[in-house]
Amino acid sequence: FSRAYGAAVPRTRRILAWILPPLALLLPAARHGQRRWRSGAALGALIPALLAFGLLSADRGRAQEGSVPADRLYEEALEAQGAERWERAIELFKRGAEAYRDDARFPWALGDLYLSRKLYSLAWDEYRRAEILDPDDPELLYQLSNTAGRLNRNDLSASYLERVVDLRPEDRDAIGDLAWMYFKLHRLAEGEALLLDALARRAKHVLAELFL
Repeated sequence: FSRAYGAAVPRTRRILAWILPPLALLLPAARHGQRRWRSGAALGALIPALLAFGLLSADRGRAQEGSVPADRLYEEALEAQGAERWERAIELFKRGAEAYRDDARFPWALGDLYLSRKLYSLAWDEYRRAEILDPDDPELLYQLSNTAGRLNRNDLSASYLERVVDLRPEDRDAIGDLAWMYFKLHRLAEGEALLLDALARRAKHVLAELFL
């Protein structure tokens, strides 16, 4: 049987049937009295098929990666970070940022990781990516101001703190940091006005509570 099968079916078609069975069905088998395919022609037919198979497999692999729910991927990244598996956490945060481009959590959390490791330039880049997706979150803006300060970009740090104070006028941490940044920038009058205004509003709030 083996000899008869080998005589009836060309070697190239047998190999293709093992690798890509559906495609092998489309190829004609040799008949008695016909010359088998020359190796060059067989190889020319086989290579495009193998390339197509490889591309389909790669697409399938990427689809499977992207099918991991965002929440699950995010939690896995946080768990890796908590276990101080830094490279794994970075890999998962980056994968999430690529698979879920509208989810600010991934670049934001990666920025936090870089900031905790004192990699300020890398943290800045990730926070800026998150800002594009979530431009009015005061917590994110505060992290941007902090990172800008670490990079000695004091003007930029002050501008982010101003945005935080606009969004949260009673945020004492942001007010104190902004006053200090004004001092570093030699904008003393603005720092003084900021603190006096905060004290006045705080006094009104305390008085209101006393007379309720």
